[in-house]
Amino acid sequence: MFEGSITMDSSLKSSACDKKTRRLFQSLPKTDFKFNYTNSSTYTGPIVDGWPPNISRVLEDYVPRKSDFFTILPREIDPIATELLILVKMQVDGYEKRENIRGSWGKHLTKLSPHSRTVFILGNNKDWTNSKELQNEINIHGDILQGSFVDSYYNLTLKTVSAFKFVVETIKWIHRPKIIITIDDDVFLNMPLLLKELNDLNYQCNGPYLLGGLQNGVLPRRNPKSAKKSSKWGVPSYIFADKIYPPYIEGMMSIMSFETVQCLFEESYNLPVFHLEDVFMTGFSAKRCGIEPRQQKGLLTWNIPLQSFDVNYHVAFHIIEYSKEMYNEIEKN
Repeated sequence: MFEGSITMDSSLKSSACDKKTRRLFQSLPKTDFKFNYTNSSTYTGPIVDGWPPNISRVLEDYVPRKSDFFTILPREIDPIATELLILVKMQVDGYEKRENIRGSWGKHLTKLSPHSRTVFILGNNKDWTNSKELQNEINIHGDILQGSFVDSYYNLTLKTVSAFKFVVETIKWIHRPKIIITIDDDVFLNMPLLLKELNDLNYQCNGPYLLGGLQNGVLPRRNPKSAKKSSKWGVPSYIFADKIYPPYIEGMMSIMSFETVQCLFEESYNLPVFHLEDVFMTGFSAKRCGIEPRQQKGLLTWNIPLQSFDVNYHVAFHIIEYSKEMYNEIEKN
């Protein structure tokens, strides 16, 4: 389905699958899930950078609905033929990483699946946003989406919601893409195998789905009360006071049907902003949607050495640095 043109038979099957997916989505057991947090006005202890106790956590204040929000939009996303859309969470100053992606799995995607697109999602950085380097990159590639929020690790939730807003509200789809993927910029993708897995997903027609590195029974990390700042994954009680997270997909990569993205986006506005975007979107919002996150075969949430790489099994995993040797291994096959 992601390689070559779609025949009339597969188009009819695709239409039937879309109807089945929408029907299954409408029958999901949606919930009014909410999470607890302590009184911010009396809180003492470590603070999350950018999210102090007295700041608004109303999502609409940061990513407003039905309004101009993006400062840069990508070019030429086909509202009719796009089958797969990959959204890469990326820092503004990550030019070298973007080039590595364009020259590795991005190149494989263009070759194997011409009706698929990759978009890099950025926030604002005053030192880079108006730079000549970024403007030249935009003019050459046209694959950058930038939202009106400060680009930082602690704003990854705003970055992901912005990406979903682009998919759900900004693009006026005539035929919706079958699959949306969000991915970190430090993930190795075995694109031929990924496309095969996605074809199998479409053939099975068991959506709506939410796939990736499943995290179950995870407890929030609490820093000592004597600390001034929370650690990278630290969660103070003024943000989240419950003892355990619902099941969620680890943030490195999520594979979703369009209906999943639409529901996660809609339900995220019914919750206070939570800075750990994978827990917020694929845990909290997914629970409200009634969508169960599931493990994707061949997707690892850690890195592996070259000698352990199995081109016929490993779909995706974290990389410490760009691995030309692994991509050469894929091209041999």
